[in-house]
Order: sequence, then C-alpha cells, then structure tokens
Amino acid sequence: MGVTGGILCRSLATNHAQHFGLKEAAAYLGMKPEALRNACHARRVTYAPLNYRTRRFTKADLDNFISRYTFPAKTLYGREST
Repeated sequence: MGVTGGILCRSLATNHAQHFGLKEAAAYLGMKPEALRNACHARRVTYAPLNYRTRRFTKADLDNFISRYTFPAKTLYGREST
C-alpha cells in the first residue's frame, strides 16, 4: 500500500495483474500508445492518474472501451448479421 501523487494505490498494489501501463494497455487494445493517449485526453477511456505523466488502466475499463467502440458488422443489404 503506497501513496503516489496524493492517491492511495491500495487496489493497484493488491491486484497488479489486472492493471496495465500505457504501453501494455495500448498493446491489449491493438493500438499505438499515442492513439491511447489521445483517447485519454478526449476522455473516451477511463484511467487512474498516478502522477502528471503516469496512467494505469484496469482490464475492466479497457474491456468497456472495446465494447463501447465495437459495432456489429452489417451485411450487404444493410442489416446486422446474426
């Protein structure tokens, strides 16, 4: 349990396997770190700021980002595929 940037990081210390840094989160999402950084600035993805430069992402928040920005495929006739 530690304090970094005034934020208590108990959940990060106890469940580190479910948390990602910027590069790891970008690799999990299949995007470049710069694109993920832009998504953070646009507030499209949830993250925990540890200091002015470091961010941590939970697997649940990354999965939520995937589900929000994934759209069903359409068939040739414009209907959703089942």
